[in-house]
Amino acid sequence: LHRIAQNVDHHLAQLHIVAYVVLIYLPVCAALVFKPLVTALTAYHGIYLPEGYSAKQNIENGSYKRIIMFGTQNRYKGADVLIEAMSLLPKGYQDKLKVTIMGKTEVGLYGDYIERARLLGVEWINKFVPDEELYQAIGESDLILLPYRKISQSGVLLLALSYRKPILTSDLPSFRETLEGYPKGYFFKPDNSQALADMLIQYLDGKI
Repeated sequence: LHRIAQNVDHHLAQLHIVAYVVLIYLPVCAALVFKPLVTALTAYHGIYLPEGYSAKQNIENGSYKRIIMFGTQNRYKGADVLIEAMSLLPKGYQDKLKVTIMGKTEVGLYGDYIERARLLGVEWINKFVPDEELYQAIGESDLILLPYRKISQSGVLLLALSYRKPILTSDLPSFRETLEGYPKGYFFKPDNSQALADMLIQYLDGKI
């Protein structure tokens, strides 16, 4: 009986060692095996001024403000929202703005709005614009406008930030994220021309 007891104790000791390996070492091995090979990091796109760019402010006439909307014009970018907003402004406020929409417009889109823009005094440059011309136009503007209906990421916004000018944008999650810390008064309700018109009045009145 004594020998049997010794054998049992010996086997139990072996089982204890195996259990120790299973309970202690296997989780460690599993952690090493399943540890992510790459740690996920958020890398924000830097802002930059185009090479060779020389800033030129709007010194031609202090009686009005230059507003620019630039980039390829698709429906989601909301050029029509801007035109509608301009039509809602009282004439006195319209006269205080020089608005330019710059960039090739999607074929078959905004035909009527381009004509309405002309009647409102909005310059709509419906063509591909060379970089130097675009950079100069942005540099001469007082305000950059992005009345987008939806967006995930915007190269236009990143370029706009490079010029350190006021930017009015639709209140979209992506814009909020990129413009974290930006004054709340510079965001307006998406796809809402009246909200944009009200904000333009506040801007011209020096309230934002």
